[in-house]
Amino acid sequence: MSVTAEEFETDRGIRVGDDFELVKKVYGPNFYYRDEQSMTVLGYRDRKQGITLEFFSIDYLGKGIITSFTLSDYRHY
Repeated sequence: MSVTAEEFETDRGIRVGDDFELVKKVYGPNFYYRDEQSMTVLGYRDRKQGITLEFFSIDYLGKGIITSFTLSDYRHY
């Protein structure tokens, strides 16, 4: 599932338009960064449930403003 609209939020209240600092404050320190096609991705993996929650940013000013987020079941890859 991929979300790009501001009216949707995660179960902890993170929305498109929020920033990476808020995500890290809400979801904690066990995150990873990766780059994908000129976007920065901040991700969390839940090994018990087999899911990954990733937040994408195309912010060239370095503020990490979220432009979309995805929830994926990585057990099927």
